[in-house]
Amino acid sequence: MGSGKKNKRGGAPKAKGRLAAALSTAQQAAALKARQAQAEANKEELLNNKKNKEANKQAKKKRRVERLLNEVAEEKRKGKERATELQQLLDEEEMSSDEEGSKAEGTKEIVVKTVAPPRKRRGTVPYKLGERILLVGEGNFSFAHALLLAQPPIVTPQLLYATAYDSQQTAQEKYPDLMEHVNAIRKAGATVLFGVDATKLQACKELKEHKGAWDRVVFNFPHVGQGITDQDRNVRANQTLVLGFFRSVAPLLRVGTSSIAAAGAKKAQTNKKGKRTRRDDSEDEAPPIGHGDDDFDSDMEVDSAQLADPALRPLPPPPTTSGTVLVTLRTVSPYSLWSVQHLGTRGSLLAPSILPKPLPKTPQPDYLLVRSFEFDPNDWQGYEHRRTVGFKEGVSSEKNDDLQLTARERGEKRRWEKEQQERREKEERDANAEIRKGGKALMRTWEFELKDVDGLYD
Repeated sequence: MGSGKKNKRGGAPKAKGRLAAALSTAQQAAALKARQAQAEANKEELLNNKKNKEANKQAKKKRRVERLLNEVAEEKRKGKERATELQQLLDEEEMSSDEEGSKAEGTKEIVVKTVAPPRKRRGTVPYKLGERILLVGEGNFSFAHALLLAQPPIVTPQLLYATAYDSQQTAQEKYPDLMEHVNAIRKAGATVLFGVDATKLQACKELKEHKGAWDRVVFNFPHVGQGITDQDRNVRANQTLVLGFFRSVAPLLRVGTSSIAAAGAKKAQTNKKGKRTRRDDSEDEAPPIGHGDDDFDSDMEVDSAQLADPALRPLPPPPTTSGTVLVTLRTVSPYSLWSVQHLGTRGSLLAPSILPKPLPKTPQPDYLLVRSFEFDPNDWQGYEHRRTVGFKEGVSSEKNDDLQLTARERGEKRRWEKEQQERREKEERDANAEIRKGGKALMRTWEFELKDVDGLYD
């Protein structure tokens, strides 16, 4: 039989096991807490790194914007310095003339004369003083403004009409710099009109008043701007626009001596005298008469008051040559698929297969190609191309680099604008680079003259 006494050492192993289990649990809890704390620390560090990265990105963007603003300010300062230099030259000429007059005998009245400053040589200039010029499809009106900024002047402000398809309110929403150009154009004496459809020009009263008197009608970079992604539909829509423009503008053009015939006669006369003829980038060997830089005499004397205020200049006599139509477009795909030259010269044959049914009652006119030549936006001081959809910060280019990119390049530029800032900076630096690739012009202007006006319009 048992004695009934408890074994004093019988519970020791069980107590030791419980203690070890409790210690292990505490250690696991501590390790878990440490891991959680480390995870929180890592998360906070990652968040801080992200914030720092975003701050650095914003700072870099701010520095880039400041640099661009400084560049713009520098360009404006240079322009003002150039204007100041010209004014100083003008003042010196006037003072010199006054001094010579004071030394002369008698009290004969002195008329101050000054020699117009020499014009920087540029590419083909299809305009001249005395021509009535119509610009259609303008965006921010910077091209019209550029025509008036040229020195010496190449157009007569009172005879320049610049029009836009959009209403003034819509245009202001699209182009923030619109009114800066519009106010300058109107101040110079030119006319600005909104809500003018390039395919219905005769519906505009101001333009119809000068029916048959327009010497140059210009449509730079026509585009429907509807965002059509299907290339075939996009091409057809823009061909329809160009054909409508050719049909609408025909009755407005001046009827006179053929520019092509006049150019041929001038070339024959020049060759007969044994003078060497200059061949430029034009597809025609000789530019039409009344065109180009050679028609302006840089040594011509003008009154100083007239040089300072174009409104005081007497209007030159109107040209005797027929009016022409000028269309400027990129020569890369998909714009090359429009076949602008054929739309002008073979419009009557192509229209039935391009235009939607029913066909317009007005017959499609055919034109003769007077010439074509390279278009360089850098030739026109102050001109900044704008897309039809308007200016978009971060998407639209500040200068003219949009003109120098293919459709594919522009698409890549839009997709990667935010992620690849370095690439955007490079494209901005290349904005004023050469506009040739492999010797082929990326932009070209085609100039057309009506082939036959007899019986075409009532």
